[in-house]
Amino acid sequence: MKQTTRTQAGSTDPIRVQLASNFVLLRAGLRAILEDHGNIQVIGESGVGNDAIAQANELHPDILIIDICANDHNTFDMITPIQNDLHATKIIALSDSADRDFALGLLRAGVKGYLTHLEAVGELVSAVQTVSQDQVFLCPTASSALVTRYQSRARSRKRTLDHLTQH
Repeated sequence: MKQTTRTQAGSTDPIRVQLASNFVLLRAGLRAILEDHGNIQVIGESGVGNDAIAQANELHPDILIIDICANDHNTFDMITPIQNDLHATKIIALSDSADRDFALGLLRAGVKGYLTHLEAVGELVSAVQTVSQDQVFLCPTASSALVTRYQSRARSRKRTLDHLTQH
């Protein structure tokens, strides 16, 4: 099956989404939220890990939503094989953690979207639509944490430069 990329805004083709979570109830809730929107089609569900990777290789989803637990490196390790094998599949990480270092690590690994469980209900559809257009989506908690970190580093660099120019 050939995988296509979604680059045109307003495409009439549904956004093909695969859900990966070890929690059946969470997957059912995500499916219900997504299927309320006519332009999103859930094409598969699985647990995380090898099952999700195998299903993604079979289905070639536009978007793969992975429920990533902060203390479970197996779910985090799924990102690289999917990035390597399915270049057009974009990953949205759904997590129980709002930790900025965790979110930054996921972004470095290649995810295009990040949502906490608490923000998923209100933001999930927007995240899927945004990421399907090859843009990055960060929930407000992650955005705030990353901007705060950036500003802190910028202030630290400025102090270092001020110190060096004064001597």
